[in-house]
Amino acid sequence: MAAAWPSSNFSPRPTYGPADNLPQDGVEHHIAMSVPEFDDIARLKATFDELDYPNCGINHGFCYSLYVRDSNGMLVEFVSDAPNELELNEAAAASAHQALAEWNKKNYSSNSHKQSPVNYPLPTSPREDIVTVVHRTSRRQHLGPS
Repeated sequence: MAAAWPSSNFSPRPTYGPADNLPQDGVEHHIAMSVPEFDDIARLKATFDELDYPNCGINHGFCYSLYVRDSNGMLVEFVSDAPNELELNEAAAASAHQALAEWNKKNYSSNSHKQSPVNYPLPTSPREDIVTVVHRTSRRQHLGPS
């Protein structure tokens, strides 16, 4: 279902006007939608790329996220969890008390080295693409081609 959103008649032009009162940094404010099949993420990315519509992907290790701005400027995240999501969550839960104890001792080092990152078919996008899409600084950056 999610893979059908962009189409050949997909228009990046606002229908209802920009959401200018939203925080501009997508880390602070965005919508995330779960996409059960990673192939759908790959199809979305291919469609956005074909339309020259700015997007970026990030391999978070436990999931893969594809980010794009909608026509009103809202950041939309399409996320696909790792095939071993349950195992990863159980391992994180088992180490949560120890991680909190370390944090309280001001040891903020990452514990991600203890996890085996998932290798997704799509790479993490270049930093410049991530900054352009997720941390937009101007409205023109997310509207795509004119």
